[in-house]
Amino acid sequence: MTTPEVFGENVDDQTPLIDEVVEEPESEETTKPGDMRTKLSEQAKRIRELEAEKEEQAGSFRARSMTQAFQAIGLDPLHGVGKAVAVTFDGEAEDLREFAEEEFGHVYAPDHPFADRINDGHARLDKVSQTAGSISQLTQDDELAKAEAKGDYATTLRLKGAQIEHMFQGKR
Repeated sequence: MTTPEVFGENVDDQTPLIDEVVEEPESEETTKPGDMRTKLSEQAKRIRELEAEKEEQAGSFRARSMTQAFQAIGLDPLHGVGKAVAVTFDGEAEDLREFAEEEFGHVYAPDHPFADRINDGHARLDKVSQTAGSISQLTQDDELAKAEAKGDYATTLRLKGAQIEHMFQGKR
C-alpha cells in the first residue's frame, strides 16, 4: 500500500485524510443543542445565586463593620446624633469618625480608665451621706435636760455649778 500525499507530504494510513470526517462515538455525555442551552441556563442561574450570596455576605459584613465603627466613636445609630449620622453618611467605616466630627461636631472622648471606679465610689458616698445624720455635740443645756430626765442628780448639780461659775466669771 502506498502512502497518500497530503499537501505534498507522505502520511501514513493511520492518519485520516482531510476529506474523511472523524466521528466520535456517541455516548450519554454527548449533548444536543437544546440540552446545552438548559445546562447553560442552569449554570447562569447558579452564578446569579452565588453572586447574590456574595452580595448578601458583603452587606452583612459592611453592616457589622459600621455598627462597630458607631460603637467605637460612642454613637447609637438608632438615636440622636448617631441616627442623623447614619442617615447622612454613605462611606466606609474608617471615615465615620471624621465625618461625624466635621458634619455634626461630634468629638468622641473615651472614658477615663478609672471612670467606673470613680463613679461607683461617688455613688457609695452619696448613699452613705443620705442615710447618715450629722452628729452634733450636746450643749450644756442639752446635757442638763438629759441628766434631769434620767434622775442623775450628781450630773445635774455638777452642770448647774458649772453654769453658775461661768456666769460669775463674766462679771469679774
